[in-house]
Amino acid sequence: MQKLYNEKYTRGRVDCKGGLSARSVRYIHIIIHESLEQALKNQLFDKKNYDLRDDEPDEPILKNRALTKRRGMERGI
Repeated sequence: MQKLYNEKYTRGRVDCKGGLSARSVRYIHIIIHESLEQALKNQLFDKKNYDLRDDEPDEPILKNRALTKRRGMERGI
């Protein structure tokens, strides 16, 4: 899953001009996680094959202006 999140952060936009925002990647995470939980409730696959941890997507370690700007805003810079 982390590989998918990293790809969306770096080149997830439809116009191929960069990555998605952290908020958009979080929405993707929520949709996938809730879909898998619903599939478990509907017994569409075995629970032992799915780890129910709700790990947030990690931000990639990159020199990305959007991520750098966001981190600066979080720190009050």
